[in-house]
Amino acid sequence: MELNVKAKILGQLWVEFRSDEDFKAFMEYNDIGCPLAYMVAEGIVKELSAVGEEMIGETFKMLISLLETTEDELDLLPEINLVTVLQHCYKAKNGNNVSEISMQDWVAAFKPIVNPIDKFAEYDNGDGGTMFADFGDELEFIKQQDPACTWTYGEATDGCTYIQNGWKPENTLGHFVTEIPSNVDSQVKVKVSNYWFYCGGCNTDMEDEGKVIWSKFSDWECCPLCATSEQLKEIDEANS
Repeated sequence: MELNVKAKILGQLWVEFRSDEDFKAFMEYNDIGCPLAYMVAEGIVKELSAVGEEMIGETFKMLISLLETTEDELDLLPEINLVTVLQHCYKAKNGNNVSEISMQDWVAAFKPIVNPIDKFAEYDNGDGGTMFADFGDELEFIKQQDPACTWTYGEATDGCTYIQNGWKPENTLGHFVTEIPSNVDSQVKVKVSNYWFYCGGCNTDMEDEGKVIWSKFSDWECCPLCATSEQLKEIDEANS
């Protein structure tokens, strides 16, 4: 995370919470680091010495330790500011800490390793396939890894496929191992694909996020593309 982002967060915190009881000890200890960060964020201080940069860096480390989060987690937020950081930490402490990120962001942030056992493994990152099978030597390899670096690829009840941190035995399609560990106390969810509905009436595959089409047309030999007006009326009555 860039120093100016850290300074902006600390500066906002100092302005809005320096008299807050929950941050009293933090503010008293960082009575130079926080106002310094504010002056940097506001452009009052144009250049920082190495000591000043280190002070802001250490103050930010203390803040994220107090909030029980990490820079890696915060870097996954779509927008990083004081509000989004506090919201993220509130959700974490209240058991609703699920960060859903794109496949591209997951690869960049956690860096899945190449499967050293199967040279034909799926999800090639340019150096080789990164997915591990859920059986045999590959599964044994997974079990020997740091739990914080293991991930499970599987299908959810909505028909979509996801990669999630941790080892999970249900509905598993494969596993991944990453160079960068995740926070085992929070959940990172990576959507890989949506559910696809196949219509036997017109031989068409269509993307069906949330299985909305499936729930309505699965018992009929038609879909929204080929159903007649009479069929649509019957289907609406059947689902009402």
